Amino acid sequence: MQWSIKLPKYTKELFPEWFEETWMGHLNGAHKQYRYGKMHILEYEDHFDVHIDAVDPRSNPVRHAIQDAPEVIVGASCGTLGGLYMGKKMYQYTNSKVGSAVLGLAVGGACFVAGMKVAKWLGER
Repeated sequence: MQWSIKLPKYTKELFPEWFEETWMGHLNGAHKQYRYGKMHILEYEDHFDVHIDAVDPRSNPVRHAIQDAPEVIVGASCGTLGGLYMGKKMYQYTNSKVGSAVLGLAVGGACFVAGMKVAKWLGER
């Protein structure tokens, strides 16, 4: 996201009915979010934040992740590598498939979140 516009809360009354509430995208502290094509609207308690994505995630989610949300790619890579590594290490020591899978998923999830946060922080600098 390169730019965004803040709109006062009362402008919601002017939103066309074709703005769809969606779950796709980072809330970043927002309560709800809406999309129309490439337009992404985040609803906060006291204002709206509007920006245009390069790619509509509903039509091409992979390209959207690459162009508009590269932190997701970094997070997924960190999560996959961290989870596989720890799951493999656990299996080598315990021969427990279930324990290895549980640990791999837990570590993978933590690495996913950490990778996304670090990538986003680096991108903002």
